[in-house]
Amino acid sequence: MFKLKNATQHQILKEIWTQDTFTRQKLSHRLNVNRSTISRNIEDLRKEELIIKEGIQNPGETGGRKTEVLKLNEKKACVLGITVVNDRVFGMIIDLKGHIMQEFHIKKKTRKENLLDILYETVEKFSDYFDRLLAVSVSLPGIIDSENGVVVYSHDLKLEKIELKKEIEKRFGLFTYVENDANAGAVSYLFESGMRCSNIIYFMFSFPSEFRTLGGIGSGIVIDKKIYRGSRSAAGEITLDNSWQYSNAFQLHADDLGRFDYPSPGFPDVLKVMTDNLVSRVTTVTSLLDPDKIILGGDITDFSVSLLEHISEEILRGLDFPADETFIEIDHLGLKTIALGGAVSFLNLFFRDYEHAKCVLNDYSARRIQV
Repeated sequence: MFKLKNATQHQILKEIWTQDTFTRQKLSHRLNVNRSTISRNIEDLRKEELIIKEGIQNPGETGGRKTEVLKLNEKKACVLGITVVNDRVFGMIIDLKGHIMQEFHIKKKTRKENLLDILYETVEKFSDYFDRLLAVSVSLPGIIDSENGVVVYSHDLKLEKIELKKEIEKRFGLFTYVENDANAGAVSYLFESGMRCSNIIYFMFSFPSEFRTLGGIGSGIVIDKKIYRGSRSAAGEITLDNSWQYSNAFQLHADDLGRFDYPSPGFPDVLKVMTDNLVSRVTTVTSLLDPDKIILGGDITDFSVSLLEHISEEILRGLDFPADETFIEIDHLGLKTIALGGAVSFLNLFFRDYEHAKCVLNDYSARRIQV
């Protein structure tokens, strides 16, 4: 893997993580650290192959020396992002810049009895990357204690008090990070936007194959460019009114959702009640938090285009503040966004927090020796 000798080296990595290229002079100015200290630590990072040469910048009209242009070596390490919903699993490898290197997905119903086996199978699909794998990041619906890597409770997956971090680390010797899926979606959009939005909400819809109850909606809340988790890691979990519950009189399957245009003759009353329920919850949470933007993600694209447009219009109409159509964005990538966001969420913590980065790297060295 690689080593970080001091906080200055970590500070350098934090600064260059979201930049394409940099020079020693500009880095020294931005970090307010003298040029010799910057140069010394950059040389150490080059020996670790974390920083590489990109090219040469010619002097300007006023003359001077040619300047070496450097960049982060994004291929030096990678992260495995995995997301699990009730009947699907999606995994991807990303490099240090968030570029996707490989993907894997399977359709398999997930419950407490088979969760670990499914995760083990998914991790093993990426065994070729183990030598430079910085972490495994798993995103799931429910109340997630990310600090300790525990699924506290997941209504959708029927899970309670599952120590995922402990189990995966014991099996593979790979540092493991666990995140709520809606939070992962929010982080993905924050990263993709180049941190331009300070406050966003990512609403994660996960529809079961057969509708008997709606369950809930997960919402990832970003305030001042940071995930808000709440005092008990339960922020953003939204309970829905299930008084419309499934009946044998009208059987609704997830694959059927896309065939119902709105408005249209014979549009099912139960679907109208369901979407009104979703709109009500989304507008309430959004009006309360007043974000820059909201994203509707997950299985929301199972609905027809016309019904999606209707839902967006109703949300805008129900808000307590004025907003135009650009306020709402539809995420068409679904689980891919969540897997990417979970991996990026880990990277964000790694590059932001020096003590956490040291823990990850020390843990990696110790586990590699054991394995």
